[in-house]
Amino acid sequence: LARRLMLDIGAVEKALYLMRNVGLIEYVNAEQVISKDFCLGPDGIPSRAIKNYHHMMLDKASEAIENQAIEKRDISGISFCVKKEDISNLKNEILNFQKKIIEKYSGKKSDAVYHMETALFALSKEEL
Repeated sequence: LARRLMLDIGAVEKALYLMRNVGLIEYVNAEQVISKDFCLGPDGIPSRAIKNYHHMMLDKASEAIENQAIEKRDISGISFCVKKEDISNLKNEILNFQKKIIEKYSGKKSDAVYHMETALFALSKEEL
């Protein structure tokens, strides 16, 4: 697993241990499987660990642009105008989309690990 994910084996062992402890990995018929539930961080609460995680994933996305064949990745983005009052609803729609992706594609007999990073942020500056 560490080799496939290009990670330090100690970090992978620690992550698996923590995932088992919080119920993200469970035993079914003496085999470890990914739980049907997945974990969401508390909305709106800044965390250094969460920030570091997203920095790491964005760095991996940048590497993928250079090193992965376009047929094996999708990195795209759109810029659009939105009312500030709609941001909360927009974030909920993104969360629902992510849940649908997990329900449809995850948990099967998989042969690869992918990450989908969705970034929604303001390009315009707040007026003073």
